[in-house]
Amino acid sequence: MSRQPRTTAPGMWHHVMNRGADHQDIFSDDNDRICFEALLDETTKRFGIEIHAYCLMGNHFHLVVYCPTESLSEAIQHLTSMYANHYNRKYERSGSLFGGRFRSVTIETDAQLAQVSRYVHRNPLAMTTVRALAAYRWSSFGIYLSRRPRPKWIHCDTVFAIHNFTLDSYQTFVESPQPTDKEFGFEPLPLRCEDIETEISRVAGVDVASLHTSKRAVPNQPRLLAMLLISEARAATSSDLAQRYGIASQSGVRSATRRARVLLSHDPQFARLHMLVKATLRSLNGTVGSDPASHSKGTFGV
Repeated sequence: MSRQPRTTAPGMWHHVMNRGADHQDIFSDDNDRICFEALLDETTKRFGIEIHAYCLMGNHFHLVVYCPTESLSEAIQHLTSMYANHYNRKYERSGSLFGGRFRSVTIETDAQLAQVSRYVHRNPLAMTTVRALAAYRWSSFGIYLSRRPRPKWIHCDTVFAIHNFTLDSYQTFVESPQPTDKEFGFEPLPLRCEDIETEISRVAGVDVASLHTSKRAVPNQPRLLAMLLISEARAATSSDLAQRYGIASQSGVRSATRRARVLLSHDPQFARLHMLVKATLRSLNGTVGSDPASHSKGTFGV
């Protein structure tokens, strides 16, 4: 099936996002995030796009972009290509870093723009609390609230102007719960590795300690499921997972999560275990989910 063409007429707003291939991390340390921010600066100058909000997570990013011309695709492809080159050189890896072409959702109204900026700035709730959102270094929320200096490539005035926000009222708008938050999955505290392992242990009837051991040629499906769910819930980085499960490298973690996804498609028993554990975790918690611009629901993802 051919790809759907993007809507990229001049003067449009877009919620842009992309994530790592196989949900792998695209930022392994803070220097990677600093590099991505520098590339955002370079990309805005080169292609004339404007960044009005952003958030960098472990395995994905969000941007709110105003595009005066039709250069959105060129700009984001340039950004992700340059960043992937940096990441692959630094970590001596090859192959695709991102899971396909970026996704973009058109923002059509002022109200939508405000809600999308809120969604982007609340994205770190996957790993922190509401009170700590403004302190999260890798989003523009702290910049909006004048907690950090504003880089020249970030524009805050438009979102403030369309709803007459002050610093205090915008902070309240982002941090306060809304009726749609339950639908969009914003409210719960982030899952921890221990939460996921405990539920796998309970549902699968195994000891938590067995999730941390591996014997050659002896299948350990609960262990694979733990790595998959922790990765999808962004409860730990690939580097942390490698250390936690005694795996030699981050690529070994990515290989394990790929094997788990293959099992989901081919092993009904593993698929059922996956379903039961995720259902329990949702009842305990929930995940950062859908995009308010599209009103589509997501699960353990962007």
